[in-house]
This record gives sequence, C-alpha cells and structure tokens, in this order.
Amino acid sequence: KTTKEVEVQLYKNGKPVGGTKVIKIDDMDENGKVTVKYPDMDKTDFNGNDHEYNVKLVKEVDGYTSKENKDKNEILIEKNIEKEDKEVVVEYKGGKLRPNVVVELLRDGTVFKTETLTNNEYTFKDVELNDKLGHEYKFELRIKNEKDLKNKHFGVSLESNTNAKKSKITLTYVSPKIDIPVNILWQGKGRRNPTVKIQLLKNGVPTGEIVELTGKDDYIFKGMDKADSNGNEYDYKVSVVGDIKEFYYEITPNGRTIIATREDLKGKTLPYAGLKENMTMSYVVLAVLIAGFVYSNKAKRNMNKLENISDIRRNNLRKK
Repeated sequence: KTTKEVEVQLYKNGKPVGGTKVIKIDDMDENGKVTVKYPDMDKTDFNGNDHEYNVKLVKEVDGYTSKENKDKNEILIEKNIEKEDKEVVVEYKGGKLRPNVVVELLRDGTVFKTETLTNNEYTFKDVELNDKLGHEYKFELRIKNEKDLKNKHFGVSLESNTNAKKSKITLTYVSPKIDIPVNILWQGKGRRNPTVKIQLLKNGVPTGEIVELTGKDDYIFKGMDKADSNGNEYDYKVSVVGDIKEFYYEITPNGRTIIATREDLKGKTLPYAGLKENMTMSYVVLAVLIAGFVYSNKAKRNMNKLENISDIRRNNLRKK
C-alpha cells in the first residue's frame, strides 16, 4: 500500500507564511485527525490588529476530498468511497437435488452480509471497499451451510480469493455407500455343501471380483455406490458363476437370495422352493381356504333360517 501524503501551507491575512509542511495520511489517528503546529506566530500586527491565520492544501490528494473549516483551522480530508459488485455463482454436477447454498460475505474477518442463493447465483451490490479514513477492507466469502450440503451427499468446492469480484461454488454429487447382503438357502442340505461362486450384478452388469463361498451361507458386498453420478439408484442382484455341484438353483426376485436344491429332490414340495416350485401346493391350499369360507357362510345362512322358523312356531302357539 502506497502511503499518501498531504502538503499544507499556512496563510496569514491571505498570504503564504513560511514553507509548506508534509503530513502522512497514515499518521492520522482513528478519527482521521493529525495536528500540525506552527509555533511562535504573531497574534497581532504593530497596530494591535489580530492576524487571520488559516491552512490550505497545496494540492488535492488523488482519491480524497477535502473541506476547510476556517473557524477551527481544520482541513477535513476524507477518502472517496469506492464501490463494486461481488458476484457468486453455483454450479451443480450430478445428483437430483439442487439444495440452496447460504453464503457469508466477511469484511475484515467479520460477517458483513448473509444471503441464500436460490437461483444458483447472487450479486452483492455496491459493496463499499474502504472507509472515509482510507482503510481498505478485506473481503472473503464463506459457505455457511457447508456441513448440511455434505450431509446431502455433495462435495463442496469454493473458487475464490481475498477481495474477489467473482466467486464460484461447485457442488459435486457423491453417492452414499450401501452394503448388499446375499444369502444361500439349502434344500436337501448335506454334511458339507459344495462351494458356490457368486458375483454381484450392477444394473445387470458384473461388477467387482468373483467370491467363492465354502462352508458359508451368506456374504455381504460392502461399500457399494447406491446411485450413479446423476443420482439414479443402481439395481443390485447376485449371480451364480458356473454350476453348484449336485444342486440346481434359483434366485429370488429381489436378487439377494440363492435357493439351492439337491438334484434328487427336484419337483418335490419343499419349504424354501418358492412360488414357482410350490405352485401346485399353493393352488390346493387356496382351494381349501375358499371351500372353507363358502361352507362357513352357507352354515350361517342355514342357522339363521332355523332360528326364524323357531320364532314363527313360538308366536303361533301363543296365539292359540
């Protein structure tokens, strides 16, 4: 920062007296004042008439405005207030949500203004860059709700610097992680079941390594992306790689359970075979339930008829 200097001249009865004096603006106090003394000046002329003294600037200081107060022998020098607009823009990369961003404009480390960017941009209008004493403010931008944005699965990046006229905030969608549990249900389980090779499918495409399960009936694929970069959720299902020795298998509709049935039990009604294998039994159970419901309703109607006949007979006997 260049130190500004003020050159002043003392006048007595409208005429310069002595040489000029140089004052550094940085030497002014917090109120913008500095005292210049001219010692041992004659108060009156030979006839006892008071001299009139006043001080004037030799020349105006660039960027400052001066006002003279003759009564107090003061010169008020104020820095011209400079203003500019400060623009903030937000760019979203991926994801489906478009959360609002709350920004704080700091002036000399203190929150000066707070605004919510509802239309992906905001402009702080006519921001004063300095005070009247010439102090130049230091402006910085800060994201107030950064933690909340991260909780909504966005990475936050701020491109800005001190006193920047334009700042850019980038929100990049980061998919949350999920675990995919897989189970094997054995029908006709032996002492030692064969090894099963499984692989996870993401939207129907194999992903990750093939996993061999020996002596285990479950597995968890950990830390899988829940969605793609645009926020669309993946469909995860398990697949069996190759055959399961002496077993045939089915995978449940949700793609998370493998039902392995011993080959010699194929076609038999088993507890885990599911709707496809137990279709016949399902129909039988359904038929029994329907028949029971019909029989129950018919029995109730017959009972009601008998009760009505009994009531009629009682009434006839009373009349006789």
